[in-house]
Amino acid sequence: MFDIVKCKLEHLLVYLTRDTLSRPWCAGEIVTACNSKVVKVTAIKTPSFVPPSGEQMENLDSYLDLTSCNLAEYNIPMEAVAAAFNWLMHSDRPCLHLQAMVCGSRKFDLLTGQVLGAGNVAAQAAANEKSLPAIPVKSMVLISSLPSSDEAMASACILHSKIREDVMRVAEEGCCLLADHDPDTDGITAAVARSRAVIVLLSQGTMESLPQLAAIVELMSTVASVSSSPPQVIPVNTPGFQFPDAAYYETVFPRIWPGESDTAAASIQAFFKRIAVFFATNASDGVIDTQAREVVARIPKTFDAKMSLSRTVTTASLRREELDKDVTDFNLPLCEI
Repeated sequence: MFDIVKCKLEHLLVYLTRDTLSRPWCAGEIVTACNSKVVKVTAIKTPSFVPPSGEQMENLDSYLDLTSCNLAEYNIPMEAVAAAFNWLMHSDRPCLHLQAMVCGSRKFDLLTGQVLGAGNVAAQAAANEKSLPAIPVKSMVLISSLPSSDEAMASACILHSKIREDVMRVAEEGCCLLADHDPDTDGITAAVARSRAVIVLLSQGTMESLPQLAAIVELMSTVASVSSSPPQVIPVNTPGFQFPDAAYYETVFPRIWPGESDTAAASIQAFFKRIAVFFATNASDGVIDTQAREVVARIPKTFDAKMSLSRTVTTASLRREELDKDVTDFNLPLCEI
């Protein structure tokens, strides 16, 4: 990966979320680009990004998560990392800001326009914000992620880009990022009920996200209620996700879930009995490719799409107005509704 940055790259975009600089692969790439005389570097700051403090800069051995990669093996000392971080954060370094007002992968389309210097960013952001299309009425492979999280949304887009061609070979209906569509919960649960497979991207915040929880509950309820061609359950665990413990089901989940929560909690627990694919977004591209192939391998090759389209939603009691009320109570971002 570092050789690619050094020898084959012209422009490195550093996507700065809360955890980017703590990842050794990212740190090594920044060091490599910093030491290069030909690689242009642009920092992309997301709303969650906070630069390392002075104390963290003095203790980079503790700040960096060196469990996945030891930079010393690549002859990259901590002094070089500190120098590269200071170089990246310098005020004269090219920097773009991710548009917080735009949901889903549209924000990355908008970002591409910023990088290329195309068009009026504010006007494009306003246009992108106006409306999201409804989820297609097809038996698709769905990807559920936390749209209000820039980290999770980037992970979902990476996964989607890695698997979409392989998915098309298995399912002509294709793959759908739910975050790119109308966040109406009734529409989400209906799409889950008729789906071929649902990939649930588990990230920090998933267990407090009503849309993702509703997708999980409908998925497990549908699997339990149909005898033929049930949707495939594909949990995908990303770095930083903490699996729920007993206290979550006893105290947290009942406050989030509208109405009676015992049955829904049982569905969530059943979901977590499935083995998750670990999607290491902090690893090398080769590792990510391998993990993406594992996700594709779980998608059923034979499936009765016609029958799946006749399925009815099992969680019909979840109404949008109930979820809107809860979102207001919890002060969750609009993109999470």
